[in-house]
Amino acid sequence: MPCRIMISAAQIRAARALLEWTRKQLSDASGVSQSTIADFEKGRNTSMLTENAGKLVDAFDRHGVVFIGTKGVSFK
Repeated sequence: MPCRIMISAAQIRAARALLEWTRKQLSDASGVSQSTIADFEKGRNTSMLTENAGKLVDAFDRHGVVFIGTKGVSFK
């Protein structure tokens, strides 16, 4: 079974909001498909593979956004 990382759909939405990013912009920055992002954010997929989650976290980190635990996001 693939490994999973704990980030929530709400954190992804909040991180996008901090940067005023669309799903397309996040997809372009991370290499994760828009449909994967949308499915996760809308609760159609309740967990995300570590590889994709890592790509999202890295993209946000490169733009100054960090994840705080499993509930929050903030600018560095």
